[in-house]
Amino acid sequence: MDQIPPSQGVRFVTFNINGFRTLFHYHPWTKLRTLGAMFSSMQADIITLQELKVAPMDVDNRLGKVPGYNCFITVPLQKKGYSGVGVYVRCPLEDDPPPVKLALTVVRAEEGITGSLLSKDTKQRYSELPASIGGYVNLDDDIASRIDSEGRCLILEMANNTVIISVYCPANSMGTEEGEQFRVQFIECLFQRVRNLVSMGKNVVLMGDINISKDLIDSAVAIRDMTQAGLVRIAAKHEDFEEVNRDACLKFTSSTVPRLLLNELLMDSMSSGTFPDQSNGVLIDTVRRVQGRKKGLYTVWNTLTNSRPGNFGSRIDYILVNEKLAMQTKNAGIWPFLMGSDHCPVFTDFNVETVDSEFIGLEGLKLPRLEARFAFNLSRGDIGKFFTKKETPSPSSTHSSQILTKSKVVKPANMSKSKGINRNRSNIMSFFKPVSHDSDLCSVVSAVPESNGEISSKKVLENGKFKLSGDIPKCKHNEECVLKTAMTSENKGRKFWTCCKPRGEVKDPDDESKFDCGFFQWK
Repeated sequence: MDQIPPSQGVRFVTFNINGFRTLFHYHPWTKLRTLGAMFSSMQADIITLQELKVAPMDVDNRLGKVPGYNCFITVPLQKKGYSGVGVYVRCPLEDDPPPVKLALTVVRAEEGITGSLLSKDTKQRYSELPASIGGYVNLDDDIASRIDSEGRCLILEMANNTVIISVYCPANSMGTEEGEQFRVQFIECLFQRVRNLVSMGKNVVLMGDINISKDLIDSAVAIRDMTQAGLVRIAAKHEDFEEVNRDACLKFTSSTVPRLLLNELLMDSMSSGTFPDQSNGVLIDTVRRVQGRKKGLYTVWNTLTNSRPGNFGSRIDYILVNEKLAMQTKNAGIWPFLMGSDHCPVFTDFNVETVDSEFIGLEGLKLPRLEARFAFNLSRGDIGKFFTKKETPSPSSTHSSQILTKSKVVKPANMSKSKGINRNRSNIMSFFKPVSHDSDLCSVVSAVPESNGEISSKKVLENGKFKLSGDIPKCKHNEECVLKTAMTSENKGRKFWTCCKPRGEVKDPDDESKFDCGFFQWK
């Protein structure tokens, strides 16, 4: 896999954090403590977060005023502490090349999908603005209001003709008829807006929690159930699973309406052209483009059954792009070793190109008023700082608003002078394993499960790539250890190896082989 030139690289990351309040209870975020430090450790340029789970009055400086980033947040007005989406865009630096500056410059921003909500700038509907993003879908006002009522979507247009759609799609977890109707309406509207934008000539990035496993290999539960029912066979090699069970895998892609709609949207769906209306896709799955048809690339796991250590999960978080952007994809994958949620982050690295833009050469543009400092009145400071414990400052301590090509940019404090993705002092892997200071951090690829489906966080950077750094340790019984998760407040979420034997009282020498030998080792 080619490495991204540091001068041209832009990294996109999406992460369903399942609640902002609990994120920093998990390793390694217990040590980083701020979103700014978290983003810098991921070396992320554009980050989308889902399930913030905060009310409007709870959006404070920690969430909406991240040094070195422009922040956009939407939260539901009715359901308090529910849903919520954030988009964070790194402020362009003076020594960023022009293509990167354009890629990081926000020129328009909207809440919702339908364009029916009111702009923070003019108090008009987004769809009625003279300089709107466009691509709106004709809907009944009541349906449009319902779709945009839960703080599930933010849409940003960048100066390089790219539209970023950050979304948290409904799942209908209660299984109600009303919930499924809303889910299908939401997805149909979202996907039609995507199609409209692509047809307008826009580059489109659809990223976030789509809440759909599009293929059978994306759902461990479905594979288990269909195997037990005798509908599929386990292949000798994981990569042969779809070939051995092709008919069942194709049938799965249209087994529900949301799944059918997602596969229709994709140019690279395995069912493209197989079923009616499945040959007009407009987006490409970046992770599949880079990682191929591997099993086990799951992004969410059931915490109640502790299914993450055994990698029994599903893939519902995506970064999907149009064909032109897909050609610029250099790396993409998942980071299952990063805790903080029942989900894990998904990333894609792009080598951005020079484009013709109406914004080249301008001295600067005003940020859309949807930026969190304006939308939530954060400019005057956060009263919470008088009552909370002082936190360690993030790697960048000065918030610099976006500046275009000719304007001078003040660099955030403590940020290195290198360009593109490889610009920060620390990398997230330093919290798991020491890394060489001369590693090429700008070309990090995903740490994906091996063919046996197991996840390992014992990874180091070597030649710019993650690799396994050792086998499963053996305990004093000379048997392979089991992997467990720490639940203490100090180390919550950290993994450790321990003896596979149960605990028990050793009354005679024979008992020593039956019970826990006391072996312990952090992973």
